[in-house]
Amino acid sequence: MKTYLFAAVLAIALTGCTRSDRSEVKTESEQMRARAENSVDAANAKRKDYQDKMEERLDRIDRQIDEERAKAESRKMNAKARREYNERMDDLARLRADTREKYNEMKNATADGWERFKDSVDEGANKLDNAWDRFKADMKS
Repeated sequence: MKTYLFAAVLAIALTGCTRSDRSEVKTESEQMRARAENSVDAANAKRKDYQDKMEERLDRIDRQIDEERAKAESRKMNAKARREYNERMDDLARLRADTREKYNEMKNATADGWERFKDSVDEGANKLDNAWDRFKADMKS
């Protein structure tokens, strides 16, 4: 849509122009196009960087939770402690799944819409991090 609008404005601007006027408009339009492409490239790079960092963060938390589950298998706990442990791990698993779902929605969002999902993913990852930190602290006590 933007391309057609740009082409229409350019066509109107070029009618009645002298040859030198046309070359100036052409040069200006080429500069505008280059700036737009650079802007898109910068936005894509920003998005890719954010996704890579979030993927690393979520993978780290996943590894830590999985390692904790493996260690817990050999731990001796009474029935009440085991039930509480399992409930807390289930809560973490739900937070983990919710955060992954938000992350996948953001990854699949359009170039214009991904920023909308970014805050939701950040919030989910922060909740997951905080819940995991509280869980680890409680396990030490």
